[in-house]
Amino acid sequence: MQNTPRNTESVKRKTIEDFVVKWIYGTPYISVVIEPYAMELSKKNADLLLTFIFGYTEHKLKDLTDKDALTANLAGIEQMIKDYKSNIAVLKADPTIDRLIELQTAGTLADWIKPKLTAGNKVPSEN
Repeated sequence: MQNTPRNTESVKRKTIEDFVVKWIYGTPYISVVIEPYAMELSKKNADLLLTFIFGYTEHKLKDLTDKDALTANLAGIEQMIKDYKSNIAVLKADPTIDRLIELQTAGTLADWIKPKLTAGNKVPSEN
């Protein structure tokens, strides 16, 4: 899915997306927390929420012991940005995602995400 443009093999893509989502939510050792900010980011392009979920999950699968909500959310957002940039011709322009691209380029994307994590998913304070 990451390497196939959205406007290519759309029926096959939808079938695969459905399968992967069912697998993710049926797998007991993977827990995906979708923060409200991620829902907001996908308002103009609803499919980007799936991209977030897939990026988040891919990160978790690489290290099942990693409990860092920030790195999982960062992976989800970075995958969302990659998808947006790769498929801009078939997605709606979104100034908010464009701003995230700027933050990613500046190396401050994690700083933007950190305060958006909910109380149950907060990053421990640095003391």
